[in-house]
This record gives sequence, structure tokens and C-alpha cells, in this order.
Amino acid sequence: MASFNIHLLILAALSLLATTAPISPADLPDVLKTSDAAWCINNLAAKGSTRCKAGLRTTFCKHGTCELAGVSTGTAQATCANVARGAGKILDRCSRSDGTVKGWGAAWGNGNLQITIRNVHPDA
Repeated sequence: MASFNIHLLILAALSLLATTAPISPADLPDVLKTSDAAWCINNLAAKGSTRCKAGLRTTFCKHGTCELAGVSTGTAQATCANVARGAGKILDRCSRSDGTVKGWGAAWGNGNLQITIRNVHPDA
């Protein structure tokens, strides 16, 4: 019973995220360079209609300090261009004046596929 309730809570949280603007809490540590995020976004956009599929957590791109990943409670997919478009919204909404960014939001046209842009330590 507890497992069922946890799954419902996760689905409710993802539904809420799918209907809101990208989220960029100011207190998140480990922000990354906007230029690295832009590189990943351009790389995904160049893949066009190729499908980007995500399970519980799937990395779509790592570059410099950036990891751009997809998250879904099951399996979700969108074109890589639409993942890039959703990631672009995150970049637009969550970029800071010091040239850093971190945030998450939905792929364009598919709220079941959440995108995260987060710091990955290059030497890890």
C-alpha cells in the first residue's frame, strides 16, 4: 500500500511540473556554465526528429560542466528537437547574470518527459 501511495505522489509531482514553467530554485548548489548547456541544447537540436527516449533517468548529453538528462516515471519520448526546445526554455528562464544555470522543466509538447540541466563535475 505504501509503495502504491509513493507512486501516486511521484506521478502527481510530475504532473504539476508538466503544467508549470521551468523551475530554477535560487538556492541550488552546483550551477553550471550556460555555454556548456547551450552546447548540449544545440547538439540535441541538430538531431532533429531522432527520438530521445527516457526512463527513470537518461542522460542525453554531457559537455563540460553540463549534464542534460530526461526523467520519466515509465518510458517517455519526444523528438530530440523538442527536448532541445524544452531545454532552451529552461536556459531562458533559469540563466543567471553570472553566466550560470541550473533547472528543470518539460520537453516541448510532452509533459511526461521532464528535462534536467545540472552540473556534472568534469573530473568525475
